[in-house]
Amino acid sequence: MSDRCSLPILLLALCLGLPAFTLAAEGLADPTRPPQVATSGNPSAPVAEALPRWELQGILFGDDRRVAVINGRSLTEKGRLGKATVVRIEADKVLLRYQDKMVTLKLPRVEGAHKRNHKLEGKLNP
Repeated sequence: MSDRCSLPILLLALCLGLPAFTLAAEGLADPTRPPQVATSGNPSAPVAEALPRWELQGILFGDDRRVAVINGRSLTEKGRLGKATVVRIEADKVLLRYQDKMVTLKLPRVEGAHKRNHKLEGKLNP
């Protein structure tokens, strides 16, 4: 007899508890949503546009050729990546022009990258 009474009580508790879970979930932020840019509080003020995400992945730098790999695309100077233009490619950084602003992308520093490879001495196969 106690099993018959506990089922309606369980269903009632479940029905009363569900709205509390949905209210708690509404306050959670969506991690896949792009970040919102804060405004000055004036609703008629223009919203500041966030810069696109650029990742400088590599640079080929020589006397006759300069190529930068940004977001998986190979670009030369004066090349375009969306609304951005590659202004200059240097050995460790790239300068972009985006909406009349200059943006500098730098290669991430890799530990030990500046060291020269040393020649192995001795026999490899004894």
